[in-house]
Amino acid sequence: MNANIKRGAQIRQIILTRKLLSAFPQMAECLDTLAISEVASASSMRSLATTISDAVALLNSQYASKLGSDLFKPTNRTVQAQNSIGIPVKDFQGYKALVENLYFLFHEGPSDRLQDQPLPAFTDVNDLRTDLQHDLDHGKATKVKAKRRKVGGVFQKYSGVATPGSLDPEKFVIVQTNLLGALINDLNSIRI
Repeated sequence: MNANIKRGAQIRQIILTRKLLSAFPQMAECLDTLAISEVASASSMRSLATTISDAVALLNSQYASKLGSDLFKPTNRTVQAQNSIGIPVKDFQGYKALVENLYFLFHEGPSDRLQDQPLPAFTDVNDLRTDLQHDLDHGKATKVKAKRRKVGGVFQKYSGVATPGSLDPEKFVIVQTNLLGALINDLNSIRI
């Protein structure tokens, strides 16, 4: 950041706070609503979503040049997902919609074409959707306990707390920011 920019110090603070919340999302408890809204603004959400859309388009182009088809199958649902993931999440319902859209984009879209590549954020999206869409209480007690702990750990990785029900509504945008950032890292690691 150039020191001659009038808002340089503020921009640096926002960037550092974003990095802090990415590494330690539980630190959001120490921030007020204004600080969180600056870190996860509508423009930063749009920027993350645009980065994801650009990466998907590039990967589709590379994949199609080698195999003749898209890596991320474009459907009406995946196109809608790409358009909506940049809308800041403000509550639990918005979080549910985000996870559903990410699932269609990063699980249904590539299907099994990425099985041989470790993509932890893609797996995390699937686990978060499982928590929202399925009853985890089926099966033996040890398996139920393991599923619950796994899903709780995944949510805590992005939010700092173990369950969506224990997260303040204005902090869901931190989950969105962290999840989109992790997905960008996964997209950048895909090799065609």
